Amino acid sequence: MKTQKHLSLTERTNSLLESLPDFCSSFRNHLDASGTLTSTIYQYIYDLDYFLNWLLNYSPYFSDKTKQQLTTQDISKVNYEDIDNFLSWYRIKDKSLDTERSDRTLARKKASLSVFFVFLCSRGWIDGNPVSASGKIKIRKKNLIYLEPEEQEAYKNTILYGIGLSGKAAAEHSKYAKRDYALAALLLDTGMRISEVQGSDIIDYDFNYCNLVVRRKGGNMDTVYYSDDTRDALLDYLNSKSDWQKQHKNPMFTTLDGNRLGVRAMENLIKKYAIAALPQKGASITPHKMRSTFAMDFYDASGYDMLLLKERMAHKSIATTQIYAEARKEKIEQSRNFRMKSQKD
Repeated sequence: MKTQKHLSLTERTNSLLESLPDFCSSFRNHLDASGTLTSTIYQYIYDLDYFLNWLLNYSPYFSDKTKQQLTTQDISKVNYEDIDNFLSWYRIKDKSLDTERSDRTLARKKASLSVFFVFLCSRGWIDGNPVSASGKIKIRKKNLIYLEPEEQEAYKNTILYGIGLSGKAAAEHSKYAKRDYALAALLLDTGMRISEVQGSDIIDYDFNYCNLVVRRKGGNMDTVYYSDDTRDALLDYLNSKSDWQKQHKNPMFTTLDGNRLGVRAMENLIKKYAIAALPQKGASITPHKMRSTFAMDFYDASGYDMLLLKERMAHKSIATTQIYAEARKEKIEQSRNFRMKSQKD
């Protein structure tokens, strides 16, 4: 029997839906038909289940009901105060802990609920979205973390030659070097999300034209282009696979046994090499920081063309892309005394 840990995301979503009212299944079907990623669907249903449990336990109107007894008419009674109260409770759910949940975590939970209520409105089952009237969550601006060109070289050299690795990682380095270098090269060269890379199959790659077809966040299909150097790294890795692993229907990035490499495994190997190559900075390097690195490099190389960067990053809003322009502006401002620094050196 499979444990919850080993269930697929689809199975885990279905398990949650078994205890939820029918309109939640309609919500899941809507997301699926819209091309929403399986991982995103699971998170939405998980958040919805969490919220409905809170309603049953903390809202007087719902105290005499079970989750499966809830109707859309019941849900129409939810107002902005309920949303605010839920988020306030969620922030400090465990009062024994010294820390609270972050604003960013609350904002993500709030976004899940908003998608759900917008769906109900679109079906005419409720009149309005209570989330839109709830309190605004202000997310403090984070410093953008990315790899400078010389740091990228150090990072790649660690993957290629094992520089800085120790123990088991050093002993097994040669088994994974070609795969891990191809993965890092693809991330740095395209800015793809780790879920997009993880889900790619060999058949998705066109090595003649240096591109691959991916399903973007939100479900849209897109063509992503990579450089000749990345093509060579991918082919070098592909040629190292056994013949049966090279079949087009198989995943591109796999374990030694040929199983698709998981997102968590990819995240771990990215961080492993970063810590070895950049001890002062490595712990903060994730696949998304590789995406940020691509964005900063491309923004510079394109002559600060934000619209082109927006397309390459597959952002829905230019506001999301704006963070890279702001980061570049800050770096230019910080370099105003570069002559004084060079004289001291």
